[in-house]
Amino acid sequence: MVTGQVVGRHAKHVAWRKVDDEVVILDLETSVYYSLNETAGHIWELVGKGLSEQAIADELAEEYGQSVKTVQKDVSALIKKLKKENLITNSK
Repeated sequence: MVTGQVVGRHAKHVAWRKVDDEVVILDLETSVYYSLNETAGHIWELVGKGLSEQAIADELAEEYGQSVKTVQKDVSALIKKLKKENLITNSK
């Protein structure tokens, strides 16, 4: 596993469940639902395991046969959106 700074953790005010090939997230504070496709859902699950952004990108690149550079951009963009929506909190 590649080391690096942990992305963060799922926020405590969030409930989520995997349904078929997607992940459904409910923000319990705002009552807003989010739906993530299979790949984004996998990223969500890896964040929950406490992996670094680089480790997530490395794992997905290997799994999907893509370059780490390409995957890293997508992983970074999704994590930024999840943090903006307060679904991921900084890890400490």
